[in-house]
Order: sequence, then C-alpha cells, then structure tokens
Amino acid sequence: MLPSITRAAVSIIIKGSLKPGSLCGWRSYKLHSEKMDALEKYQDLTTKKLAGFIPVGRILPRSVIVGIGPSVQQRLITMQQWVQPRRVVPEVPGEFDRVYLHHVRKTAGTSLVRSFLALGGEDPRVVEQRIASSVLSRTQSGAFGFATGIGALRQGSYYFGWSHAPSHKLHLAPRTFQIALLRDPVERVLSYYRYLVAGDQPTQSGWTVQAPERNLAGSSFTEFLDRVPDQLLLNQLFMYSASYDVDEAVGNLLECQELVRSESFGEDVQRLSSVLGISLDVRKERVTAHVSVVAEPSELERLRERLDPEYKMIEKTLSSWPGIR
Repeated sequence: MLPSITRAAVSIIIKGSLKPGSLCGWRSYKLHSEKMDALEKYQDLTTKKLAGFIPVGRILPRSVIVGIGPSVQQRLITMQQWVQPRRVVPEVPGEFDRVYLHHVRKTAGTSLVRSFLALGGEDPRVVEQRIASSVLSRTQSGAFGFATGIGALRQGSYYFGWSHAPSHKLHLAPRTFQIALLRDPVERVLSYYRYLVAGDQPTQSGWTVQAPERNLAGSSFTEFLDRVPDQLLLNQLFMYSASYDVDEAVGNLLECQELVRSESFGEDVQRLSSVLGISLDVRKERVTAHVSVVAEPSELERLRERLDPEYKMIEKTLSSWPGIR
C-alpha cells in the first residue's frame, strides 16, 4: 500500500488540481521537462500505465488511468521524483551512490537488467512486473531498491535503475555509476527486426512491443529499411547524441564507468560483478534467433551504409576506452 501522503498526492493528481510548485521538485522538473518521443514511450512506465497498457488496479483503478492527459503524465513523473523510499539501498563502491544502465534495445540489456533484479533473491520477472504495476515506477527486493521511472531516476533513491531514455533527455542524480551497452550495429538491427516480426512471448509481462512499432517491419526487410527512422536504426548513436554527432556521442560514452559489449557479454558481466562487489548471473533473455531474416546482399549493404556513423562511434570509443584494444 502507498504511504498516506503518496495516496493524497495521487488524489490531487487525479482530480487535476495540482499546481506548479505544489509538490517538491516541480519547479526544477519544469525546467527540464521535454516532450516524450516514441522510443521513450516504449518503456516509460507512466506513459504506458496512463495509456492503459499495464494493469494497475492494485494502486489506481483502470477506469481512472485510461484517458489521463499529458499534463497529468508530467505530474505523476514529478510525484515519482518527490516520494522518498523508506529503505536504504546497499552502498555502491567508490564515490558512487547508485548504478544506472543506458539500455539500448537488442544489446542484451534485458539480460543485464534481470541479472540486477535477481539480486534480492526473487524471480527477476516478478520484480519487473512489480515495477511495471507501480505508479512510482520503483520497487524493493530484499535490500535492493530498483527504479525505472523518469522522476524516480532523477531523484536517485535506488540501487539500480535503467531506461531507454536517451542520455541527453535524462537527468541523473550526481554520483551515479553509469553502464553503457554496445553491440555490432548490423547485428543489433537484424535482431531488432526479428523482434518486431516475432513480437514478445505470450508469457511476457511488463514491457512489450506495441502494434504501431511492430508495423515498422512491414512485409520485407526492404520495407523495414524504408520505414524505420534513424532514431531507432541508429539507436546506439542517438542514445548519446541528439544530433547523431559521433564525437559528441563518444565523449558521452567515455563518461560512463563501465562498458558492456554483447560480443563479450559473459566476460563483461563478470568484470562488472567484481567492480561492484556483487554477484550477477549471466542470463540470456528475449532471444529471437528462431526468427529468420531474409535480407539480400544489396539490402545489407544499404543497412551497413546507414549504420556507418554508429560503426565510427564504436570504433572511436573502443580505441579510447582504458583496457580495451
């Protein structure tokens, strides 16, 4: 059950009477608020709950959720930023207070997220669903606090957080240990295409790809290339640069404390466990290799040309990353 002050805040929000400045942090949030784009809507919990995609009956009746407008979305994010969890999360080694993963889709991000969510001793899917059904977009599992809501991530009261939000639209709290994920660009896009064709497993709960995005796959790989926007195709580059500037992206990547690559995932997760002083299982989640991709050499050449800036970004990042040759 939500604390009484939280329930009161929800009541204020639903009635639409919340005014700027009536919640702590509202003014600072307004300075940074930006319109959500299609990619953020894939995972932003507030947006998905307000659209009625996720049952939240334990917290707010579905009849209340459906039809709530953008202004209330912003206010719920503000509430996430405002509410303080009661429990203290475990310490992060060094000068850091929390861990955050920049989750680019189809880079083994879900596997790494669930490795963290398992730290409290529960099935990580159960923990994930609990976050998905929380207005505050956070939960506690054992001693570990987890968060993925935009407001909760800004506030910083969690052990591990993640989202698909581009780094240039996300305002993390100071002293956050940041993890970057990278994958061979062509392999990532082929995996993304397979994912759009196959969709999620029927048993998948929480975040699932929606029909409008699945329609990007079209009826062929050529049709997919015609439809898919750069923001999704060059998602690794866009994560670190709004203007797709390679040097800017490399600079932002190098500000992260750890780099995990899909090609060396098991080894990198073991190193990450050692650095953080925790035990992360090496998992393999949301694999769509069973779906074949029929792509002609000319289509793959076209794909490779569009992805050239991303290859340059990865090459420059790896050549500058300490310990990587």
